[in-house]
Amino acid sequence: MKITKRLKIKKDLLKIKILELIKFDYPKIKFCFSLFLYLKYFYYKKVHNNFAAINSLSVLYRTGWIGGKKPVIKIIENIFSGKNAFKEKFIKHVINTVHPFNNTQKFFDDPTELFEGVMIVLKSPNGTEKGVVIVAYSYYFPLVFKLFDMEKIAERYHFVLEPSWSGLCDPDILVFTKLSDPVFVMAFEQRDADFIKNSNTNLVPVLISANWWVDYRCFQVPEINDRDIDVIVVAAWSRFKRHANIFKAIKSLKNQGEILNITLVGYPGDMTMKDIKELAEYYGINEQITYYEWITPQEVAKLMMRAKVNLLWSRMEGVNRAIIEGMFCNTPCILRDGFNYGQKYSYINEKTGRFSTENELANTLLHMKNNYEQYSPRAYVENYHTCETAVALLNIAISEHCYTGKNQQWTNNIDLKVNELHGMKYFSGELLTKYTDDYRWIKETLK
Repeated sequence: MKITKRLKIKKDLLKIKILELIKFDYPKIKFCFSLFLYLKYFYYKKVHNNFAAINSLSVLYRTGWIGGKKPVIKIIENIFSGKNAFKEKFIKHVINTVHPFNNTQKFFDDPTELFEGVMIVLKSPNGTEKGVVIVAYSYYFPLVFKLFDMEKIAERYHFVLEPSWSGLCDPDILVFTKLSDPVFVMAFEQRDADFIKNSNTNLVPVLISANWWVDYRCFQVPEINDRDIDVIVVAAWSRFKRHANIFKAIKSLKNQGEILNITLVGYPGDMTMKDIKELAEYYGINEQITYYEWITPQEVAKLMMRAKVNLLWSRMEGVNRAIIEGMFCNTPCILRDGFNYGQKYSYINEKTGRFSTENELANTLLHMKNNYEQYSPRAYVENYHTCETAVALLNIAISEHCYTGKNQQWTNNIDLKVNELHGMKYFSGELLTKYTDDYRWIKETLK
């Protein structure tokens, strides 16, 4: 590798390290940063830039810095728990600024392209019971308001939101406070569940998330346990996925004489596969890595079944699906200690995998690679982390919140859906036909 390329990579890595230090490390001493974002909020509120004001609070809440939770929740409660001009102006701005981009133009051309993949019906209205519609991916939430009469749909259906990122003090989610009916929000992170509950709006937390909806039929335990991949990483080619930090640990093991066989599965984000390969070359481990890009879920499953360890090393994102997919292949996982807001997830335990610190990663990889047969993650997720479990919890949440009256009853007949890289789909293909009339009616609410 040319020295100019090495210097550029070194400079980029230093920049990323500094940004991570500011964003994630020592949150308890970040009060001055928190104060700055509060000042931004009050300034923008004073000059009537409602979106910028709320966005400042959103940024602060996502950080997890000291002073960035209870006061933010209180401000959001004061604004969004009732009707007022500030709230209406904010929501109107969020919806009006939704414009087509390359990846969304097709939805403006034909909004029915949203059906099933982004907006899926899982129950039809029946008598006194409303139907159920799930909307996935936070960045599409304002889009559905732009295209459909959501108030009219809410008269017949319960909306369930499936956010795509942690930190639910989010303008895209707050748009749904425009509705007077309850809106159920998947919020497995305790910090986010607290925000949804304590802001006292029409939003209702449900303690599930996007990684409950894995199609476990695709991810199976291999008949012959021939695990020839030491470590698999399924992650977009993006800086927040922190491939460089993984490579550093692999390099450390190489220096000890431990040559691990690594498989990377990804797709372009703010980096390309070429960028990732250059990083691997920088650390001197490129020959240990096999790369795959834009492969099918079935192909991902085959690789998972060959892997001894499934690694996720980002510091913050949504609630990751790939680690659960790996568990259904009986592949244990490693998650970075402090991931998102540092919650110790119930599905990361002695049977399924472990958390690791940055300094311990190399040793943790080596230990799990040598002891992967001691883990039994599939048995755990089969019992506690399936789409059937998610539906049961969703049924309970809707029933307890909306159907507790004397003559009210909620029949627990929400259908199953699963998540893939490109969106949602029905667990059974026959369900798309079952809900033809529902989609036809929703189409009639187009603006």
